[in-house]
Amino acid sequence: MRHIHPINEENCKEHYGKPVLIILRNGGEVVGILTKFGNGQIILNGDDTAVVTNRGKSAKKSSVKGNKNKNKAKVSFSPFPNTSNPFGGALVLDLAFVALLFAFI
Repeated sequence: MRHIHPINEENCKEHYGKPVLIILRNGGEVVGILTKFGNGQIILNGDDTAVVTNRGKSAKKSSVKGNKNKNKAKVSFSPFPNTSNPFGGALVLDLAFVALLFAFI
């Protein structure tokens, strides 16, 4: 683990997308994927789009021609919810609650 100090955008930027451990001032612990730091807040487990920046490339527009029934989406149902992130949903923590921040290396 690597201690991130001082906790600011410059020091956090290199750890975007990596798992981190946050020790709260009340003694609690939070583990998640560091997504973004800004405006005095740390965002964990957020959208990957917050980490990746658009480099000015526009997406190609595809035209729909032919039989529309051919391109129907297949839907599968599962009794288990989508667990794409093992740490859970997005979490925004105010910097005032954070005592220590560690990055797992």
